[in-house]
Amino acid sequence: KTITARIDRINCSGRIFIEPEHPVYKDLQAYDFEILKRVSVSEKEADIIVKDCFGNDVPVKVLPFKTNTERITLGVAFVRKGIPILYDPNLDTEFDYKERKIYDFTILKFQKDSNGDDEIVLSDSEGIQQFIPANFYKHYNLKPGQNITCEVVRIRPGRQLSLEPVHPFYKIGETLNLRYDAKMTKQELQHHRHILHKLNNEKGDVFLISDRFLTEELKKGMHQYEIDAFKKGQVYVKPIL
Repeated sequence: KTITARIDRINCSGRIFIEPEHPVYKDLQAYDFEILKRVSVSEKEADIIVKDCFGNDVPVKVLPFKTNTERITLGVAFVRKGIPILYDPNLDTEFDYKERKIYDFTILKFQKDSNGDDEIVLSDSEGIQQFIPANFYKHYNLKPGQNITCEVVRIRPGRQLSLEPVHPFYKIGETLNLRYDAKMTKQELQHHRHILHKLNNEKGDVFLISDRFLTEELKKGMHQYEIDAFKKGQVYVKPIL
């Protein structure tokens, strides 16, 4: 059987992740949903849980007055892993973020998350708060009150964003001369899903390369690389062949 699908992402090891077309929901169309739970309400918005057509619980932010009803009409931004990412088209704070695009944020404060880990609280121009783990960005020298730019890596349910702050020193596509260092240990790989190796420049800065790019020749001497991506404050490169 043939299915229609879109490419969701391609990771650093070259694996392609696809999202099959949803049998019911279409991007940027409106649908009726049953309200299961009212989580919280503020003056500007309310957090609720609705049920999709397959019985999945889906969080979404809506206008406060709409929580007095049992059903609600919401827009489907897109579908990821079979779950619709929803939005309220009547919400007075616009939410027009696009994945892989750059946006401005202000650092409000540093705090502990629910697991006791340090996190950074950001605010966008509409006052909507977003959160990033502080541990990955200690070398960025981020401080409260500072304005930073971030790439939207993922849009999650409830209008929460997975953000990657723009690197303060390096840029995508920049070329560097690097020397092979070592394969990352199991402990170093605990936050990664595939095998990576470390490279260094003359200053000793660390860069990461996927195992699929590495050859025995690249382990000898200096070679030229191109910056391919930034993830959790680390710089990923690929060889220039």
